[in-house]
Amino acid sequence: WYVPTGTLEQRLLGSSPHTETVTAVAFGRNGTILASASYDRTVKMWHVESGKLLKTLKHAGGVKAVAFSADGRYLASADDAAVKVWDVRTGKRERLMRGHTFDVTALAFGAGSVLASASEDDTVRTWDVESGKELRVLKGHLGMVTAVAFSPDGSAIASGGYDRTVRLWDTDTGSHFHTLLGHSDDVLSLAFSADGALLASGSGDRTLRVWDVPTRAPPPPPPSPPPLPPWLPSHIFKPPPPPPESPAALCRDEVEDCQPAICVVFHEFGVRHCKATCGHCTELGLPGEDELGLEVYGDSDFEYGAS
Repeated sequence: WYVPTGTLEQRLLGSSPHTETVTAVAFGRNGTILASASYDRTVKMWHVESGKLLKTLKHAGGVKAVAFSADGRYLASADDAAVKVWDVRTGKRERLMRGHTFDVTALAFGAGSVLASASEDDTVRTWDVESGKELRVLKGHLGMVTAVAFSPDGSAIASGGYDRTVRLWDTDTGSHFHTLLGHSDDVLSLAFSADGALLASGSGDRTLRVWDVPTRAPPPPPPSPPPLPPWLPSHIFKPPPPPPESPAALCRDEVEDCQPAICVVFHEFGVRHCKATCGHCTELGLPGEDELGLEVYGDSDFEYGAS
């Protein structure tokens, strides 16, 4: 069809047209090649302008899904639970990717070599077609998944299915970040707008809905520590201040002939008790030992035995 006027441009029949229902179509990179999938167990590639049939890719069963990679090198198709990847130029099958447990219903390529497949097993799976490796399994739908699409930048995947929901997923992490509710029957088709701001969904409820694509919420901040009980002082979690330097340390540092225990500090009373063996304590204004070995310092009424 010619989009500006809605007129029919070409009927792609060729010398060997499909013999059963055509289930899916997809344009190649430049719009010059079109692939069609059918219940007649084939995928056919056509030259759009001339209507010429280029290749026929044979399958064992009816083909339900087909998609071209962004660079036009690969064509993906599915007629059962496995995904088949073909070289567009040669028509040879390059990969057979297994993982789904029931038939694949829809395919979509994202950025680079990433492919998404939807299945009757209620999951969406992502694959690297270069290696054939499965990347993610997206679980959350409550019924078979029948539609899948990538956002234009490849960062998000939309999926829809028999649970009547459209779900949005982060491509890199596989995490689900939003569910769109509104359809009253199966969601059967999905398409993003070119700028990725809108998403269209078609349903068995005979409606087409267009949604504003929600932005992904930033991750929640880490939880703050629980408040302390009112009876528990907060300062107990702080390291205690270093103890004041003792006069004994002063004696050892400043007077060479003093003994290590020349001064003793009784911090609980604010009193210093010294033995005057070197005179240093006396020079600091501290009392010396009396004849009986007893002393009283300051205004305190306490006596301390010199020991």
